[in-house]
Amino acid sequence: MKNNQNNANELPLSDLTIAELFTDDKSQVTYQIPMYQRNYAWSDDEIKALIQDVSDACDVNKPAYYIGTLVTYQHDNTLEVIDGQQRLTTIFLILACLGEGEMVRNRLTYRAREISNRTLTDIIDGKVDKSTPTKDDTVGIINGYKVIKGEFGDSKAKKQQFRDYFLNHVHIIRYKVPKDIDLNHYFEVMNSRGEQLESHEIVKSNLMQKLNDDNERAKFAQIWDACSVMNTYIQQQLPCNKSQREAIFGSSLHDFSAEKFEDIELKQATEESRKLSIKDLIKPENAGSYQQAEGEEQTYTFLPIIDFPNFLLIVLKLTIKPSKKDSFTLDDKQLLKQFELARLNEENVKKFAFNLLKAKYFLDNYIVHHKLTGNDKNADETQWDLEHFSVSGEKTEKYVPLNLVSGNKAEDKALQQRLVHLLSMFEITYTARQRKNYLFYCMMYLFSKAEDGPAGYCDFLQKLARKYLINIYFNRDALTDNYQPKPDSFDGQILTDKGEINLGYNKEFNSFDAVYGHAGTKIPQFLFNYLDYKIWDKYEKTLRGENQKVGSPIRKRFFDELGCPDFGLDYFKDFYFSRTRRSLEHFFPQANVKNKNIDVNCFGNFALIGLSTNINGSNWDPQIKVDHYLKDTSGKVSRVSVASLKFLIMMKRAEKDEKWENEQIKDHQEKMVKILTDWKL
Repeated sequence: MKNNQNNANELPLSDLTIAELFTDDKSQVTYQIPMYQRNYAWSDDEIKALIQDVSDACDVNKPAYYIGTLVTYQHDNTLEVIDGQQRLTTIFLILACLGEGEMVRNRLTYRAREISNRTLTDIIDGKVDKSTPTKDDTVGIINGYKVIKGEFGDSKAKKQQFRDYFLNHVHIIRYKVPKDIDLNHYFEVMNSRGEQLESHEIVKSNLMQKLNDDNERAKFAQIWDACSVMNTYIQQQLPCNKSQREAIFGSSLHDFSAEKFEDIELKQATEESRKLSIKDLIKPENAGSYQQAEGEEQTYTFLPIIDFPNFLLIVLKLTIKPSKKDSFTLDDKQLLKQFELARLNEENVKKFAFNLLKAKYFLDNYIVHHKLTGNDKNADETQWDLEHFSVSGEKTEKYVPLNLVSGNKAEDKALQQRLVHLLSMFEITYTARQRKNYLFYCMMYLFSKAEDGPAGYCDFLQKLARKYLINIYFNRDALTDNYQPKPDSFDGQILTDKGEINLGYNKEFNSFDAVYGHAGTKIPQFLFNYLDYKIWDKYEKTLRGENQKVGSPIRKRFFDELGCPDFGLDYFKDFYFSRTRRSLEHFFPQANVKNKNIDVNCFGNFALIGLSTNINGSNWDPQIKVDHYLKDTSGKVSRVSVASLKFLIMMKRAEKDEKWENEQIKDHQEKMVKILTDWKL
């Protein structure tokens, strides 16, 4: 057991395996669920997801897998569970199903809930079956137990493999609330907020305690709280007056001028905000907002692409600058663990706070998001925004396209569109708010080279995408058996031994067939998204601005290289990366192959489209899809092709040839792979 409570300056955390969870320095401990906690209520999906996550980690032999945190308060040998009882109960039920019931017997109890305690005993003794009656306070426990038994089934080998990994490689972070904390304040905050202490609030508390000056602690809290509001521009959120704001962001509020923590001056914090009770440490301050002049437009909110805990990990990684040899996972399940390992001292806590503010500025102003209005019910279908917050003197604040640098409106518009396509391509590929490696690399670039302007930023993004394709997705050693990047593949290929970005690549790389010849439906989404960008890029460099008329040699050659007849240029002008394009579509459906011997499970027969489109027409023959999506003039059919240029090209080829079989599939694949790997574009 790795206990970190020996020194008052260290975090009050313990990194425990499941086998260690119910022991403490060789002494048995009992976890008690207090009366104020709700009944066990994890859903079937939550339980299955946990088991699947652990199984996946086991399959790849991950040395340690973290399943979250447990917050406790000690009474003698009993640890009162303040936060994490749902997860702890699930662990108990899994151990019982794995035959480790004796490990947890009398180690998990419910205070003043005898029926619940008897149910736990019955589960360990094997007295619960499908016919066991349930009561209100035990229905969740018994249902959870049955779900877990169903997941393991009758396979003894599977259960044994899972058992060994679960006991020795699955970890949980246990936080013991210090005894001198006033729990009444804690419960008051919990009751008023209707939720329990979160990991990032524990991190905030621990970091603030590293600062020795009250004013610095107050400033840290103000920066933290302002940055935690993820859905609006940081320039409008910091609690500071006009001169303080301009000292940080420049006179236009779009030129980050501060260079260190000490440069940041905010409104004077009240005496109360400097107290360090648990209530004050975790309660967000009134961070303030940008004071608009009369007549200025109202601040709007947007849909952020990442949540605050995962953003904190990106900032921590920026602060400690690990090399490619260091393991650092961008997953909020490891938030406490990563901050514990970082062991930030006072100086580095200040550096982290400064980096947090600067990174939030870049996130808001240099990364795409969706603008929200009162009526945005279908935010997933709204197009992307890439605008910075700016003001000019006393004029109305504006949200200005990022690239107003050249003075040429046509060039500005083209560069802006390219930046949006590149950033949104990365974002829709890596939609999960964990493991946004691309966002970390963008932040690294912006921290050091933002002054190179939009053109330099765009060049970086294009090189990063190319690096992803060649060094990761065309590198079989960097992929799992399911053709997904291994956990350390991104840093291993992008970062140097010194923790710097390396975008160089070897022009000699594996062929598409050598890597994905037998991948079938496991072909990664990145390939489809990057291909659509390259198709749009080919149009942009070949036809845009040239005003090529129908039938001109350049335009004819362009569509010949796509492998389809000329379908006009409006689709390219309207193209965007929809957030809903997550479903892999067989253009020639699997269900209709029968005796035709058509190779349907290959890149040439796939397109990435919206899930609703796939559900509605997944079993339609190609000609039916062509009639439905290309020939319908009612206006009721969504233009799915706008969100998938590859799909549009396939339909146009099928329409021309009046069929879609092996000849068309093979030719289409060859042409698409050539575009994908053509670095002249």
